[in-house]
Amino acid sequence: MLVGIPFGYHGGLGIDPRKDNCRIHLNNATLRIIGNVSLFPGCVIVAHDGEIIIRNGTMINTQAWIMAREKIDIGEHCLISSWVTIRDNNAHKLAIGDEKPRDIPKGVTIKDHCWIGQNVTILKGITIEEGAVVAAGSIITKDVKARTLVGGIPAHVIRENVVWEE
Repeated sequence: MLVGIPFGYHGGLGIDPRKDNCRIHLNNATLRIIGNVSLFPGCVIVAHDGEIIIRNGTMINTQAWIMAREKIDIGEHCLISSWVTIRDNNAHKLAIGDEKPRDIPKGVTIKDHCWIGQNVTILKGITIEEGAVVAAGSIITKDVKARTLVGGIPAHVIRENVVWEE
């Protein structure tokens, strides 16, 4: 069964939950929020047979999409900007030649104190190490080392030993 929970929905007041509220859809899945987490209006969290963990001090901005079929683990004090997509699966099955179509999910880990810029896409199987910064508009196809600034399509290292603060 698919469950949708629009936070702060004010039925009958003309507020559209698809635009103004965080939406959470869980199907045989777990969402663990550990500590004080900010989910801004318009963010979408979807898990089907998977687990999503969001840890203390993390902020997920409007229109960010987090989609899990295995596991997505977001550390403490992370900033996830608007229009970010984080997924641990392809969303559709794919095959080459006579193979049977399949989608094998691979978990995503974002460690503590990471800053994910606006309109970033993080693909399955990625680990972003502590203190990393991902520039706006990037597509992350490889792991990101600690305290590294990456950007581009596909993302590449721009600077190392970066430090950022809110």
